[in-house]
Amino acid sequence: MPLVEPKPQTHPSVIDPDNIPETFATGPLNIEVTGPVAILTFTHTRNDVSDLMAGKQPSAMSAVVRARIVMPTEALGALRDVINQIIGASAPSSITTH
Repeated sequence: MPLVEPKPQTHPSVIDPDNIPETFATGPLNIEVTGPVAILTFTHTRNDVSDLMAGKQPSAMSAVVRARIVMPTEALGALRDVINQIIGASAPSSITTH
């Protein structure tokens, strides 16, 4: 019986039919793992608009949730690998823990 060569893994083509917008998020972020699901929450820090309009300085700040991504926990490893390719696995970390 001849051996069958395994097919190389192919990735599906990527489409964006809903034209999902880019989201600017420079504030704190969080990763919550609940069983088989990981939830990545991204925020952007903003000044309180009421304080700004009243001329209060400094104004209060709020971290506003801008995006929440829910993914299988197994996908975190692939996310880590992509990040390591971009910034390098040996790059210094500025991560602080609370």
